[in-house]
Amino acid sequence: MKKILIAILLLIGSTQLITAQNEGKFDVGLSVKNMHYWRGLRVSDGLVTAPTIGYYKGGFSAYAWGGMSVNGSYREVSQIISFETGGFNITLLDIFNFSGQENPEFFNYNKDETIHLLDLSVGYHFGESFPLNIMAATILYGNDLLASGDARYSTYLEAGYSFMLHSTKIEPFIAFGTTLAADAVSGLYTGDKASGIVQIGLMVSKKVESTLVNFPVDVKLGYNPTLNESAIEVSIGIF
Repeated sequence: MKKILIAILLLIGSTQLITAQNEGKFDVGLSVKNMHYWRGLRVSDGLVTAPTIGYYKGGFSAYAWGGMSVNGSYREVSQIISFETGGFNITLLDIFNFSGQENPEFFNYNKDETIHLLDLSVGYHFGESFPLNIMAATILYGNDLLASGDARYSTYLEAGYSFMLHSTKIEPFIAFGTTLAADAVSGLYTGDKASGIVQIGLMVSKKVESTLVNFPVDVKLGYNPTLNESAIEVSIGIF
């Protein structure tokens, strides 16, 4: 828990680096997806609505993201605090996936009972001349435990190279999943294996613009060799 508190304090303190001329704003958004695919995991199949609400100022953002399948089988609320500067990004993600829970306890962070996952990620974008994106994320606390009850520290490492083709952004990427616990024999991203390649994929992003409509479309194609699963996620931004 001490690591989590330090991470939160660092994120809050980093907001002091945001220049005064950047005025903050509250905003809401809504996307619709054919499924929810995250870090090589098929979290939910079927139509998913994904609203967001939050505060944004310069490179700082603090917002909530919700995911719910139309049939109600998948339900999630995640809180995100993120800061970006000079190509560098640090994000603290609190995932609360309460799918199938009859009485979900949102404020239950008890080590042995919580279904929260607290994930800290660090990323870097090298710039337009060499558009390589790298990121590393580790689950520091929550429902990611060894049989002994100790933290498994499931970790996700990703590298992608983005480029523009006409008005479309294309980014092939590859990701590796592992755990930082020495005695782990399984991982969140790798199933019954401690480590392995968990994504080989392609992200395609385009803004559809006309006199009648104006919205972004993201298409992610991914294959998880470790789990032998594939997915095509299509996300449409409504507003």
